[in-house]
Amino acid sequence: FFIEFLIDTFSTQYNIDLSRVYACGYSLGGMFSYELACQLNEKITAIAPVAGAAFYGAFSNCNILHPTAVMSIVGTDDVTHPYNDINGWYFSIAEIDSFWAFTNNTDITPIFTQITDIDTNDGSTVERYSWINGDGCVQVEELKIINGGHDWPSSLSSWSNQDIDANVEVWNFVSKFDMNGLIGCNST
Repeated sequence: FFIEFLIDTFSTQYNIDLSRVYACGYSLGGMFSYELACQLNEKITAIAPVAGAAFYGAFSNCNILHPTAVMSIVGTDDVTHPYNDINGWYFSIAEIDSFWAFTNNTDITPIFTQITDIDTNDGSTVERYSWINGDGCVQVEELKIINGGHDWPSSLSSWSNQDIDANVEVWNFVSKFDMNGLIGCNST
């Protein structure tokens, strides 16, 4: 596995915290982050796919060794990686959320938060769904962009959602976790 080789090589040459290695990707990179969380779980702490899907069968060979926090940022009008694929190629986002919530033993019902519609001209809004209280206090989170397409939300982009910045959201989420779960968690 090339990514495992990179992590191992970088850790011998640089002072990195191996308990805090995160994967994030856009589109196919998002799909790849799901793959890394499953197949390289001993090295990957948390993931945050953006506009990425998961093929049917993607989770059948998961080897989850620790609580693994997952954030997905997805658009309901994404035609490349559909929110609810009717062709039968990809898991729906609800199925992906359910898989990770179950795997991490989170609460069954997510907490819903409506994100402030900062830019009413971008044609989209954002809803946050958070499955909390998982093993190691990890959580699974979905930022659902209503009317959002196959893009990376950011104020730097004139065609995507302007209410959130995916860069900030991803870092604020993943950086809270290490291999044990939420940093500072006192769960037993």
